[in-house]
Amino acid sequence: MGRSVVVGNVDARKIDAADGAVRCERSMDDMIETLEALLPAVVTVVSEINEPRIPGLMQIMKAKSKPLQVWALADLGLDASAVAPTRVIVSNLAEEQDRKHILFEGTAAEQADALVNALIKEGVLGR
Repeated sequence: MGRSVVVGNVDARKIDAADGAVRCERSMDDMIETLEALLPAVVTVVSEINEPRIPGLMQIMKAKSKPLQVWALADLGLDASAVAPTRVIVSNLAEEQDRKHILFEGTAAEQADALVNALIKEGVLGR
């Protein structure tokens, strides 16, 4: 069974992997710290590390018709004893949210007070 290394809370701003190791850079106040770990490794990154490409309409339509490829452990050259158990939790963030459409009237102070009272009533805030 292979050795598994986990590098937690790195918040890497740059990652390079070569020769069975991963090298990460992270910002630490006024300095840049370099960390290194043997692969396999898990590294957290800052959101600025990547600028995602937004697919166009034609790419989205083509993606719907592409086959989904499923790999078994044997396809990856692994057996069940070499793999840690994993639990996948599915969350559908695209669910439509029910909006309240509440409009608060009055002065800014009255509107703020009404908003706080509404949030307390909904259980979002506690006093």
